[in-house]
Amino acid sequence: MAGSIISAHKGVLKRYQNRGIEQKYLEEHDSIKYEQKEDKEKIECLKKFAKENNLILERKKNNPSKNVDKDTKSEINELITSITSKIKDNKKLSDKDIDSFIEQLNNLIQTIKSEKSKIIDRMKQTIEAEIEKYKKELDRLNSIN
Repeated sequence: MAGSIISAHKGVLKRYQNRGIEQKYLEEHDSIKYEQKEDKEKIECLKKFAKENNLILERKKNNPSKNVDKDTKSEINELITSITSKIKDNKKLSDKDIDSFIEQLNNLIQTIKSEKSKIIDRMKQTIEAEIEKYKKELDRLNSIN
């Protein structure tokens, strides 16, 4: 929130920072709202979740099951968007919102776990096919020599 606003006023803020009056600049501009402690905690939580999400998606990049990957990525992005939009709109997150968010995450985790064995089987098949391809190429090269 405030971080994006500060970066939007980068040039002006830099001049104020150089003079050591960043706080005065922030106080004079009512478009910049101070983050409350709980907002900072929510933002940190979202940053952590986004980082974990990126790690999950990175691990799933080589996943032969493209539909599972695309669906999971879409669902995760929808969850992040819904929570961040509420934070950006300065709305309080109710316990119901948080519980719903956690429930949806748990459902995604269960989906991923249930697909895990299918994904592993597909990966094994892909690896076995690659090994066969290399064996054939090796046999072909050996026959030439």
